[in-house]
Amino acid sequence: MVPINYSIIALELNRQIRTGRIAERIPPFRRLAKEFGCSGRTLELAFAPFRRCGAVTRLNARRLRLDRTKLPEYSIGIIADFTPSPTYDDSGFQELFAMIRDHGGTPVLISISGHVKPLQYPLLATLDSVCFASAIQLTPELCDFLNQLSVPFVTSGNQPGCTVTDYVNHGNFEAESALLQQLLKLGFVRVELWHPAVQYGENETRHRRWLYLKKKLGASLCSGDFIRYDWQNDTAANFRQYFEFHHQRKDWPDAVIFWHGLQHKMKKVHAEFASRIPEKTLMLMCCNRQLPLPEGFTPFIMEDYLAEERRLFASILFRRLLFPEHPPMRYTLPLKLRCDFLDHFHFNLNKALT
Repeated sequence: MVPINYSIIALELNRQIRTGRIAERIPPFRRLAKEFGCSGRTLELAFAPFRRCGAVTRLNARRLRLDRTKLPEYSIGIIADFTPSPTYDDSGFQELFAMIRDHGGTPVLISISGHVKPLQYPLLATLDSVCFASAIQLTPELCDFLNQLSVPFVTSGNQPGCTVTDYVNHGNFEAESALLQQLLKLGFVRVELWHPAVQYGENETRHRRWLYLKKKLGASLCSGDFIRYDWQNDTAANFRQYFEFHHQRKDWPDAVIFWHGLQHKMKKVHAEFASRIPEKTLMLMCCNRQLPLPEGFTPFIMEDYLAEERRLFASILFRRLLFPEHPPMRYTLPLKLRCDFLDHFHFNLNKALT
């Protein structure tokens, strides 16, 4: 097992070697150890993957020599939905591509919407590692396929039922808790959360988590808390299901948190039901995308976490390539929310998340 500090130093060494900051004659170990704040033994272990490929050899007891021609080149697959749309923004991916190149990799963009199909598996087998922009692209069969081939991969979120070693989770529970607490303080008694998943088993997990949160905070249960969503339906279909449920029952909550950002199909669904929604029902919706919210929705902003997520993607992938035996790397990114509503009333949820 490789302790985490070795891999972090090796990652920085890899970047400095690839970008030319470390030249052919590697600086003395004592100087490098002082620069990284580590022992000579730690530095020796950090250089292990470069020795293993023959790129670093020893000149004498104190000096090492670098042969760049023996550095491996990596092909890194980026699996995401790159289909151009009015809400599409690839700026976060551009930063990831740059980091991959700085570490000696070649980003390979593969646009896939939804689950990766078995016919697409052979394409992934040609890559040195894979980054999935969303866990919804994974299936248990795909994870088993990549694990059997020893192709390392990292994903945004953990897919239930999948054997995922490395992933970056988001602190949804903490953010939902902070937002619910604020709504309760403002006097909203009956609050619902619309956050359906398109991953197998995830709807049940989110349902249990929301009920636990309500019990913990002493919040009232609502009829909409028990809507069962089909993970195989698209987001717009689940959006319609929510509105149809409340329209039929005439049982609207005081406030509802729509965790997903607006999509074009969702906008059409809302237009059908807009006149039937009581004015007293506060509808909060995540507003990260370019698509303007229709009248009747109050936006809350999920402050940009993508840059940090992409940085972690690159770090995890290259540390796994350098040290295949590295322990699982699993991170949870805190989500910082901001919500300005009720005219001049303002609250910031950052403090509740720290």
